Amino acid sequence: MNQMMSPILPHMAEDIWLNLPYTPPTKSVFQGGWGKEEFPPHREEEWQKILALRGDVNKCTELARRLKIIGSSLETKVT
Repeated sequence: MNQMMSPILPHMAEDIWLNLPYTPPTKSVFQGGWGKEEFPPHREEEWQKILALRGDVNKCTELARRLKIIGSSLETKVT
């Protein structure tokens, strides 16, 4: 997983690589090539449910903002 995040977060990936609790196969995360891990398959219907829920949460957040219950979306907590 560390190798997969290295193009996005290079400094963090390198720090993790240098502080692994075992001896890594290369000196740098960038010398090992792309990782062999694959992301798990995603089911389209599950993502549709998540996106619908996100839309509902955003509507409620905007309503709470307009009613001055919250100042920003960072003040919300979804349970």
